[in-house]
Order: sequence, then structure tokens, then C-alpha cells
Amino acid sequence: MANSNYAWTDNPTVSGVSQCDTDVLNDCLMHLKYNHRTSGGGFSLFDTKITDHVLSGDEALGWVIQGGVVTMTYPDAVNVIKEEYSNGVECTDGDVTYMLSPTGRRIADISQYEAVDRLYETKGHAPYYVYDAVNQQFYLPKTKLLQQFTTNTDLVNTVNEAGLPNITGTFGGTRDVAVAPTGAFYRNGWTPAPGAGSDTYAIAFDASRSNSLYGKSDTVQPPSVNMLIYYKVGEVVVNSDLALIDAQEMIEDALQEVDTKINDGLSSIANASDALRQTQVTNCILEAPNNIKIDINENGYLVLKSGSTLIIPAGLDDEGNKKFEHKTLESDVVFTNTDAITGNLKDFMPIVWYSNDASTAHSIGGVCVSQMFAGETAPTNAQDMYWYDTANNLIKFSGDTGASWEFAMASFPICQVDVIFESASVKYFNYPKAIFSHCGFIGSAYWLDKEVKYLAPNGKSETGTLNNIEGVTQDVQIHIITDEESNNTASKCMAWVSSNSISWWGNASIKTSYTKPSVTGYTRYYDSNENYWKKADLSTTFTNTNLCPFATFNINTQNQILSMQPYEIMQVAIGNNSVFWPDYTAGITISAFPYTAEYDGWLTASVIGDQGTGQNGYLQINGNTVVHSYGLDYTTSQWVIPVSRGDVITAHQVGSVTIFPCKGGR
Repeated sequence: MANSNYAWTDNPTVSGVSQCDTDVLNDCLMHLKYNHRTSGGGFSLFDTKITDHVLSGDEALGWVIQGGVVTMTYPDAVNVIKEEYSNGVECTDGDVTYMLSPTGRRIADISQYEAVDRLYETKGHAPYYVYDAVNQQFYLPKTKLLQQFTTNTDLVNTVNEAGLPNITGTFGGTRDVAVAPTGAFYRNGWTPAPGAGSDTYAIAFDASRSNSLYGKSDTVQPPSVNMLIYYKVGEVVVNSDLALIDAQEMIEDALQEVDTKINDGLSSIANASDALRQTQVTNCILEAPNNIKIDINENGYLVLKSGSTLIIPAGLDDEGNKKFEHKTLESDVVFTNTDAITGNLKDFMPIVWYSNDASTAHSIGGVCVSQMFAGETAPTNAQDMYWYDTANNLIKFSGDTGASWEFAMASFPICQVDVIFESASVKYFNYPKAIFSHCGFIGSAYWLDKEVKYLAPNGKSETGTLNNIEGVTQDVQIHIITDEESNNTASKCMAWVSSNSISWWGNASIKTSYTKPSVTGYTRYYDSNENYWKKADLSTTFTNTNLCPFATFNINTQNQILSMQPYEIMQVAIGNNSVFWPDYTAGITISAFPYTAEYDGWLTASVIGDQGTGQNGYLQINGNTVVHSYGLDYTTSQWVIPVSRGDVITAHQVGSVTIFPCKGGR
């Protein structure tokens, strides 16, 4: 799109102002989404700082102590080391073979870990990043030597050997001739006194007479103090309680002022320009509860942060209707019991258990997605299972293949996440693939929370602007996929909300055309000319519907949901000239990575895990792993992923990768 100048007004709805250009609006929103970032405390990746205490809590976020391991918890740092290692020149220093990167970093392969460790123990200095490609992590350099500053860049990371100035001095003479010592030697009287018959001299030694450095210490020790060295490996969250220097406060205040002005401006647009929301945008979630706040701590454990709100199925009321409780955590809950997890678990589904009185969060448990079930009949086909008993509206657990069931107030799953095995006994979590903040799934059931506000298309006005129905869910909505609905066929699906109820359509029935398509069984399509979702069920006659999509998901032949990707706020935006459906006639094959998406669109990729080589396949967007296929599994998985213009895509162990731009999105 050609660059244009746009006149700004405090009220875009006033007479004489042209209609909002949806492409310009999209550019602005994407810029704010991807380019407005915090300063990170003024530090860049791999900057160091020296502290007099162990970092913990918010203060430790983004920092790892020297010699520590950096995992994909901090993908930006891992990706930098990976790229620099691949572009480095092989060098050898003693027993250590490493790659000298273009930036001057010394990066050794994990096979050199013991040699690097020996160097540290014997010499006190190991300036090597140790890269572990299999586990997608690296170890930081470490030293216990004092740091000496230099202006000679060729001397960086070279070691100055310990040493002292030389001690010199002389003495000599003959009988009856005075001895004249110099330097560290001196005359210390006569033995005996002169004239007593024997005239010998006593010669003493004192190094301080040669150099005043000597005698001030019992060892080679310049003035020093023991401190800790940390490396910056990601975004830093500064605790508001910390006392910062004035300059830092000024920076933070300035950034806060910018954020406030941006938020005030966006709020002003939203409140003052009702025409913008109601006549130029459709098919999107406007507002939704941000219930779930998740982090991965420095040990790789999953942390459900305080302030998170959980949805708990709480049985039935007196009239037989499902009841749900919303519980807000007053403190963090950490999943530390990774020892109970065996095997490589992809698509792990954490669930929060409460104490019997359902007053305080007790612990986090969970199983992989294939061991999650929903329905009126208890399952029996797995050792450890979670079952959403839809008849009684309770979540239950069995550890004996369904022979008995345990109930103790449990929440819906909070996210979908992979458990990564560093070794037989060390396990950690990837950052979640999907976080269930306002919608999610368990088994064959999916839900949409209360207080979700959405726009559903409802035709056009006489002037051609969009009409919409603005709806809001009044309570938690549940839908259970039945055999009659799915015909026991695995498929990709789209979830919808309308009139405080939810439903789904299989993607096979959804057409991407803008004009009336031919009817093949159950057919649905978005008519951009009329601004309606239209459906035809085994008929040539299409009828208008008022629906709004809020998520996509995949199901298997047993109606179990395998994955779900909720739409973000304002993500599914359709205007006069732009729709989110992919244009399958305009696919772009990606052969070189990293690749920056030129359009909003849909990415298709086959990701390969090779058991023969032990290589893990993965796909990353903006440094975050969204697809991971494990070498131990020897599997190839096919994925369809939405991407936005400007997203940076990187890949390893992938087959064909194609991006299909959204129609009208170019």
C-alpha cells in the first residue's frame, strides 16, 4: 500500500471527515501490537551486571547467573546463540574447540562442556557459551578472575597471568673493605664490633626496600570484593518497590506517560467513534476476561500467577442447571512435581485442584490431551484420566483406568503446554501453545466464559456501512460435540457464539469464496457484499445467520478436541475490503528462513521429528516456539497457523512451508 498522509481529528465522526480506511486501521493496530515494547531496563541481550545479592522474584526475570543454563524460556537469547554458532569460524584454544562468532563470542558445542568446566576449575576463567542444539538451550560463560579493563579489543577475554615485580639487589666486598649492599640487601651491623678481632658483616634482606608492594599481603591479592555476575537473557521486569536512580525513574516515568497517552487515545477512539466499531469492523471479539496469567520460572516450572481467575464446574442447581464458580488466586501456584511425569508429554493440560472447601488453591495436576474426556459416561481407556462429568457438571480424576473416580473441586484446564525432557530426571515446560483466558476445552467439550463481548455481522446500511449485532455472554457457555454432529470424523473446526450460545462448524463446510458457492452438503460462507454468514444444509437455499467466530480447534474421530487456538481481541476483523479467509490461489512457498510475513495470512507447514538423528523439528514465530515435533517420536505433523504481517518465521526440520495471504489483506 502506497504511503499516504492522513488528517487527524479529535472526533472522526464529525461531518466532512471521510470513512475510516480499514487497511490503515489494521496497519496502526499491528504497529502498536508488535512494535510498542518496554525498554527492558536499558539493557541489551548478554549485557552483564554485578550484584551483591542473589536475584529473585520480578528482579530475576530476564537474568541468569554466570555459568547457568538458558532455555527456550528466553527464546531471543537462544536464537541469537544458535545463529551466531552456525555463522562462526572454528577455533581451538587448548583443549577447547569452539566457533568464533561474527560478534566475537566464543561458542562451544555441548560436547565441549567438560573441557570448558575443566578450564574453569584450573584457570578460573571459561569465556565460552556452550550451545546444546538438541535441547535448544545454552550455558553462559563463567569466571572467578578479577576483571581488568583495556582499550585493546584484541585482548578481550585473554587471561593475564599472575605475577609480581622482580626483586633485585647486590652486595659484595673483601676483608677490611666496607660492604656496599644495594636494593633489597642492607648492612645490619658488625659481628663482632669493629676492632674486636674479627670483622664480618651481617647482611639482611627486605623486599620492601626494592618495591613498596611487598609486605602488604600474605598472598598475591589486589584489593577486591566478592560479587555475583548476571547475564541479561530476556525482558526485565523491574519491581516497583525497588529504589531506582533518578535517571531510571525519569525513563520509566516517560515510558509510562507514553503508554498512558496511547491508551487514552485508543480509549477515546473506541468511545467517541461508535461508527468505527459498529460500521467498519465485524466478526471479532471486542472484550473478554483476561483470566489466566502464566509464567515459566527460572527452574522451568509452570507458574499460575496470583490474580488469575479459574472456572470451576460446581455441580447443578435445584433446577438441574449447571453451576460455575469463578475463583481468583491470591498467591502464585507453581507446578513443581515434574517427577511424576513420565515420557515425553506433548499437549499437557494443567488443572488446578482446590482444597475440599474450595477456598484456596491446593495444587496443579494434569495429563496429556489424549487423557482428557467429557460426557455423561465415564471413560476406561487410560491409566490416568481427567473426566468432565457433564451429567453432574463436575471434573473427576482416575488413576486406575476408571475403576474409581476422585472428586475434589477442580478447574477447567488453564492452558495447553509441552513438557520438555532435558534428561531422565530433569524436566521443564515450554511456554504454553494456547492459554485459556476466556475459552478452552476438555475432552469433547469446549466453553466460552461470561462477559465476552463480540460483533456478529448483520447486513449493511443503505450507505454501505456494516451493520452488526453487539452481543455479550451472560454466563459460562458449554458445548459437547456429539457423534451426530461430527459423524466420528476427524476435522479442523471453528467455534461460534450467537445469542448467548455457542456452536461449531467443521472447516470442510466453510467456503472461502466471496460469491455464492455451489452447495456440497453442509455449506457456509461469509458474504462480504451483504455482511452475513450464510448457510445451506443439504439445500440450495442459503439463509442468513448472526454468528461470530471466537476460536479454531481440531478433533479426532472420538470427538476429542486435540488443540484449540482462541482468537485474540479484535483478531478476526472483516471490513469492506478485507476478510480473514485465505486466498488459496496466491500461496507463497517459503524456502529460506528467517522469513518476514508480508501479509496477514495462514501458514501451512509440515514439521518433522527424526528418530534416526534425534533431531527435533520446530517452527517459531517472533522467537516463540508454536510447533515442536520430537525426534524421539519419529513423527511428521502438519500445521495451519495464522500469522500477521511483520511476523518473523524461523524453522528447523520442516518440509514444505507455504503462506496463503488473507483475501483483501494485501
